[in-house]
Amino acid sequence: MHERRRFWRRAGPLFGVVVGLALYRRVIALPFFHDDVMVLRALSQQSLADIWWSSPLLPYYRPLSYLPWKLMQAASGRADPFLAHVLVLSIHLVNTALVGALARRLAPPARRDAAGALAALLFAVFPFSYQVVAWTSAIPHVLVTLGMLGAVLAALRWRRTGQARLMLAVWAGAFLATFAHENGVLALPFVMAALCVGGAPEKGRRGSAARLVLPVAAMAAWYVVGWLSAPKTTAGPSLSIESAAQNLAYFSQGLAHPVSMPGGALVRQGANDLTAALGLGVLGIVILVAALWRRRGMWALLWYALALGPSALLLGFHYVVDAPRLMYLPSVGAALAWACALAGPDNAGRRRVWGGVSAAALIALAGAWFVTGRMALYGRMDSFYDAVNRFAAREPAGPAVSLNTPAWIAYHDSVYALGHEGVAFLADYMTPGDFIWANTGAELEVTAVRVGALVHPTSYWVGYQGAEVDFDWLQVRAPAYYQMVAVDDAMTLYAAWHETTPAGEPLAVFDNGMTLVGGGLDDGYVILHWRAAQPVDETVFVHALCDGARVAQADGPPLDWGSAAWREVRQLVLPPGVGRACLRVYVGLYDAANGARSAAHDAAGAPFPDDAALLP
Repeated sequence: MHERRRFWRRAGPLFGVVVGLALYRRVIALPFFHDDVMVLRALSQQSLADIWWSSPLLPYYRPLSYLPWKLMQAASGRADPFLAHVLVLSIHLVNTALVGALARRLAPPARRDAAGALAALLFAVFPFSYQVVAWTSAIPHVLVTLGMLGAVLAALRWRRTGQARLMLAVWAGAFLATFAHENGVLALPFVMAALCVGGAPEKGRRGSAARLVLPVAAMAAWYVVGWLSAPKTTAGPSLSIESAAQNLAYFSQGLAHPVSMPGGALVRQGANDLTAALGLGVLGIVILVAALWRRRGMWALLWYALALGPSALLLGFHYVVDAPRLMYLPSVGAALAWACALAGPDNAGRRRVWGGVSAAALIALAGAWFVTGRMALYGRMDSFYDAVNRFAAREPAGPAVSLNTPAWIAYHDSVYALGHEGVAFLADYMTPGDFIWANTGAELEVTAVRVGALVHPTSYWVGYQGAEVDFDWLQVRAPAYYQMVAVDDAMTLYAAWHETTPAGEPLAVFDNGMTLVGGGLDDGYVILHWRAAQPVDETVFVHALCDGARVAQADGPPLDWGSAAWREVRQLVLPPGVGRACLRVYVGLYDAANGARSAAHDAAGAPFPDDAALLP
């Protein structure tokens, strides 16, 4: 019996770690994106010592969070996205195991193993963590949580044993938390709360709480002085009662996330989003309070409230509603609360235990489903931006204009009542050139604009980068064009350059006056050389067939806009398992209004079957 309990004590939290790894494994293949780029730009201009004394190019003072980035830059000249993502994911998995260990400390003796396993699992599938684990620039959130969990666990153990090494562990955890993120100053109240619930000391093992707490308080004071004195790019926090009320409604969804999931459906039925979020949030909190009343699990609710206090009171709702990462540290409290509630008290009967296990399984499945959906969105954007990086590496590095570059993507239907549940790759302050620099080191001058006439409908909401322009602007301003659009829900890339001397016999001549001078397939891209006497109002089709079946296409308008000759590059997104050997690529023109194809013939006047020219 003793060996079996020891197995579950170790294997319970490990199951949550395995689930967390399965959910987030694909993040290690993601590039640097969004705020990652801002951090990389700023740190490339600072020394290793600078990050401890100032933050002139960043809006935060977080020296320990920037340290791994600077070490990578110092070792190889630039940060590596693979290593950065592995680091964030690894810390998240360690946090998952620590949450399980903390739950065992809070649960009744007979329910410790169950609570530890459930807490680790629920932390791993917490729906609002998807942004933190995917963004390498969100490393402050995983580090502050690691430090806080370490300090609290060590303080709970120290309360009972008084061992000096545990006091050192408390200080180390508090130091990591404090200098990784602004919320690290909460290490002081967290450690003090841990001392209050840590139980009676073992006989002859009493230590001085003041000796433990005073250095933690000194670290918090040191950080506050550093934060106030370090130059930063943004102003300090501000207090707004309206924003605070909105923030509390949004954050209540995190604590009550198993109950709050129908919020999006209620809003689609006509409910007010704030009312739906707050109503479901309060319902979930009432359920937790009723289940945990007069038990140590109530401490988990205090964790959630304390961890969210600064963000709820001091940040604007316009920022909070787009930042589920703010709920990462508080999610420890949510996981602990639901785990202790579902594990039940010491005297829980068999029916009560199995009911809790069943409810936990449903909550875990719902969270995993939500996270899996966000990971699919990241994967869709990643496949597109991988093509952007490869494309930039092979094409000329001159100034260019990117058209309809997807900055973010989201499902049409939200799950929760409040919040932006999509994924973003490009921030408003950056260009596609910044993204390319962060991942390849190449400096490209790229201006992002939107052309409404080129937007294709998709089953997602897609946000495009840049200001709206028309074709006249492009003809005057753009030396080269990148067209990046969502077509049939697949992110694809087109590009065009003006050519002055397209050479060779034409591959195809169309009756609307356009001539396909030449073309071919190269590394997943279709290269087309066009010539036209005047702009045409027809759509180019590019169909890739394998054994007679169409496996990919890259349709869209010809990117001429008045040019006499131009070169186009169109990306083909091939399904898995389709090789180059079986591909046959056909090109032609059609009228988008009725689908009628423009007649096509070769240089000798022989018509092409189906008016489609086969590329060599």
